[in-house]
Amino acid sequence: GFTPSDAAHVLGKQANWDAATARLGAELFARKRDGRGQAIAATPEAISERVLTTLTRLSAEVILETAFAEDGLDGAATVAHALVQRAVDSHPGIARLSVALDRPVIGLGASAPLHYAGLPPLVGHDCVVPEDTDVANALGAVVGQVRVSAEARVSQPQEGLFRVASGESVRDFNDEAAAIAAAETDVRAIAAGRARDAGTDSAEIEIASAFRVSTVEGQRMFIEAHVVAVASGRPRIAV
Repeated sequence: GFTPSDAAHVLGKQANWDAATARLGAELFARKRDGRGQAIAATPEAISERVLTTLTRLSAEVILETAFAEDGLDGAATVAHALVQRAVDSHPGIARLSVALDRPVIGLGASAPLHYAGLPPLVGHDCVVPEDTDVANALGAVVGQVRVSAEARVSQPQEGLFRVASGESVRDFNDEAAAIAAAETDVRAIAAGRARDAGTDSAEIEIASAFRVSTVEGQRMFIEAHVVAVASGRPRIAV
């Protein structure tokens, strides 16, 4: 689909790929019809400006939503309130409303200088874009963590029969301990595979089991167990 980066290429604000192709995408997007059957934009430039303006506006709303949540409010509901919307829009009226952060926004990522340039009037504070902001995403990938999980369930459909369901496998055992051990082996292997697929070759795996049991005439009765493996590790670095 048509992206903000495409819009930036149409407007000459970005030059990382073919601007002509981006313009074709804008022309097609502008031909979409609204509820009245009219084209949503008259020109590729018009729809591109609207896309970038909308991106900045939504970014401001997400930032304010986070700030409201940190202040103990329902962030989504508060930012959607008519009074907050009027304040963000600087809507004129007899009652003048404003909303502002108590600290500046730090813009990170290669596109921050473009997309966050219009934030200050919306959030009521400056937006600081560091000189090396374009490498922030790469740094985040290096210091980030891969975290995946896998789970299995052990049930007892009839007395003395323990059924292990993990992934697409279902197996039966005559012993509870053997069934739990098999479930742990399965989830460990599945989690390790998912971690490799997610980009880490050195995942640490932790396994936790939760049991549901009952006592009948003084005897422990196994009902089911939920076995979860969580694999986490640093992502591999391409060389």
